[in-house]
Amino acid sequence: MEVSKSLGRMTVVVLGVLALSGQLALAASPQDAVKARQGAMKSVAASMKTISDYVKGAADKDAALKAAGDLGATSTKLAKMWPKGTSSADLPGVSGAKPAIWTDGAKFTDAFGTMNQGSKTLANVIKTGSTDDVKAAAAAFSKTNCGGCHMNYRDTLQH
Repeated sequence: MEVSKSLGRMTVVVLGVLALSGQLALAASPQDAVKARQGAMKSVAASMKTISDYVKGAADKDAALKAAGDLGATSTKLAKMWPKGTSSADLPGVSGAKPAIWTDGAKFTDAFGTMNQGSKTLANVIKTGSTDDVKAAAAAFSKTNCGGCHMNYRDTLQH
């Protein structure tokens, strides 16, 4: 009996914390949302650099594998970082997100699933392939995921 009361109280506390964190996320400004996703994109660039460094012999295999895993984790986060009101039309000079993101919703979100799957493929090549194989897989990942998405959904920032 005492255990069920404790579990009930814990559930209420957890739900309260989740509700509060949701409210805090909603309270973040559009500019903060843009900065957060720009930070996530910098994380993608850093992961790709580590993989490139591995191909060049400047990083080890474990670092490259971690970077591929980080790409997958970041793709999952990025899929949720596009609140309405954060496009280049809404925030000129701050956001480079084309309004098509919100009109192509499912297609845009699917791109992050493709990125996640691509990161797994890249990790498998790092595990089993030569550095030439990794170089080719990283180039394909970059072209499909980074380039493909940026071409369709990223405006050049005008400062």
